[in-house]
Amino acid sequence: MRIAQLAAVIGGLRLSLHVLSAAVWVGAGQPTARQVLLGVKIAVVVLTGLAAWLHGRAKRPLWLGVWGAVAGVSSVAALGMGVFPAG
Repeated sequence: MRIAQLAAVIGGLRLSLHVLSAAVWVGAGQPTARQVLLGVKIAVVVLTGLAAWLHGRAKRPLWLGVWGAVAGVSSVAALGMGVFPAG
């Protein structure tokens, strides 16, 4: 992996951790339904990213299909969790 690619990955991880920590800080105390939904959505987004990464690294067609399907379904689930509560 090249240094420029590694820097982009580290920057993305750093930003994700900052957003996650800000969400935890703002949501301190008794969790509301929105905060629980946000936590579940963040978990689904992490699953989506992990599945997409595994899909990109897969060599066998079976795992390409499995991880591609997991990434696709979980990304649509995360989208739904972001859109439907907005009304």
